[in-house]
Amino acid sequence: MKNYFLENDLQMMYIDAASFPNGVEAAHKKLHALVAFDDKRRYFGYSRPENGIITYKAGAEELNTGEGKILGLNTLLIKKGKFASKLVINFMADVSAIGSTFQELLKHPDLDPNGYCLEIYQNTNDVICLARLKD
Repeated sequence: MKNYFLENDLQMMYIDAASFPNGVEAAHKKLHALVAFDDKRRYFGYSRPENGIITYKAGAEELNTGEGKILGLNTLLIKKGKFASKLVINFMADVSAIGSTFQELLKHPDLDPNGYCLEIYQNTNDVICLARLKD
């Protein structure tokens, strides 16, 4: 586990998963069908508990202001700040590794009680899993 600092706020356009974890893959597929691939764009998974249920958003970074609105997508501002993190290499070989990594990160003693979890996809094989820490 390492500390990770997101240095700038970023605007994420997203698709809500119908359920968690079963709807995650479908949400990412729908997002990628709508948002053109760009090697300058970062792709995300955003999750948090809401009313006792984990909600999940498959997201992509807006490269141009208003891009999400043009595509008919909702947007969310991800605030800069500190996270506990861990890299999962070749996650597609064992997708459950993402869940077990988050279980480990969520044991961090400095978690933000109003925080969220974030996945930052490095490529088609590797993902950084992050849990928001107190400022």
